[in-house]
Amino acid sequence: MSIRGRFLTVCMAASLALVAAPRAAACTCVSDPGSGPAWPTLEESIDKAHVAVVARVIAQGSAPKGQGAAYLDVKVVESFKGPSEGTTIRVWDIMVGSSCSLELGRFASGSIVAFALERSQPLNPELQKILGLAVRPGDYSLGVCGEYLRKMDSEAVARTWATRVRQRGKDSK
Repeated sequence: MSIRGRFLTVCMAASLALVAAPRAAACTCVSDPGSGPAWPTLEESIDKAHVAVVARVIAQGSAPKGQGAAYLDVKVVESFKGPSEGTTIRVWDIMVGSSCSLELGRFASGSIVAFALERSQPLNPELQKILGLAVRPGDYSLGVCGEYLRKMDSEAVARTWATRVRQRGKDSK
């Protein structure tokens, strides 16, 4: 067999091995080891976020191809920054279907969840088609590599927690 033939055979074998190999679940976030805690807590995320709310889940939206819940529709019950109480917003997990997904499916209708959010950026058309995510203007998204949401036991617990977070913010100024 010629050198070119051997090269093509090796390339084909390597390609087949890559296609046949099981996908590894490896969501990786990198941080500076000497810079303190690696990831922000929800309270720290709220300080830096553009939008921060406590909300009740009213619906889940499935990702294409059964990849999990791509978004939650939630009704704001307590607002730190952004939408006022009673407003319904959509919160996206743009990492749905990957090992970095936040698994929004664990939040059933009626769940109370605290969020630190960013305004969603429109996905470019090619990426939107590949991911199958119809992110709309005015929607919000969650970050990765940190705590951006937390389930609360009840609305009363959430309101008490929100009061403490607000007080902490005032004390730090």
